[in-house]
Amino acid sequence: MKINRLNVKLIILAILSCGLHSCFAPKAVIRLEPIDQNTKWVQGRAYVRDSINGISVSSAFARFSRPYLIFEFDIINNSNLPLLVDPCNIFYESHSSENTSSDKVYAINPEDKILELDLAISKLEASTKNNTVIGLVAAGAGAVAAVSTLSENNVEEKEAVANSSFTTSAIAFDSAEDSVEDMINSDNERYVWENSTIRKTTLETNESMRGRVYFQINESADYYTIYFPVDNQELKFVFNQKKYYP
Repeated sequence: MKINRLNVKLIILAILSCGLHSCFAPKAVIRLEPIDQNTKWVQGRAYVRDSINGISVSSAFARFSRPYLIFEFDIINNSNLPLLVDPCNIFYESHSSENTSSDKVYAINPEDKILELDLAISKLEASTKNNTVIGLVAAGAGAVAAVSTLSENNVEEKEAVANSSFTTSAIAFDSAEDSVEDMINSDNERYVWENSTIRKTTLETNESMRGRVYFQINESADYYTIYFPVDNQELKFVFNQKKYYP
């Protein structure tokens, strides 16, 4: 990404301002640990397991990426009936010393995120094309104005037009470049939501699946109880929340 002189000055002023006023303080790093001592460790993650009617579910805290808490789920259907796994039905209740419990917070729907990202990518594609066209047109106008100074009067005026056109062209191309970068980032994020999360799936008998579930975090919570519905009952997993400050 290209940066013009004005942007450089603004960045320098922002850095100086932050240095004088300490504008950012490091935020807490959050980790969750299962309260149940009957855990199974896999690659540094503590999995807790619960089961009912032939449905076995294991859960582990995967990572914290503000504003999300991310959990791994392993689900096995050893029952005689199909099991519909829908992440939208998984929820937690958080608990703290100030409040005994919170309202139910349901997992993020991956399909909503994928649609949101597809719409964003579509807009970025259009923005890239539009800015490229503007850049080409402005560059052409600048070239015409620059050449015309060789054979016409009002040289200063023509040079001003040429410089303005070239500046417009550079800004448009920089914007197109930024849009491409944003499009790549959005596409990478879409890949994560599409391929690493648990999405609505019917598990037949003796089938299993593994994936991640995302929740909005409650940073004031002391611990969470996560509920995984199975028919009219629920499997439960309790995690303690700890904060670490740099």
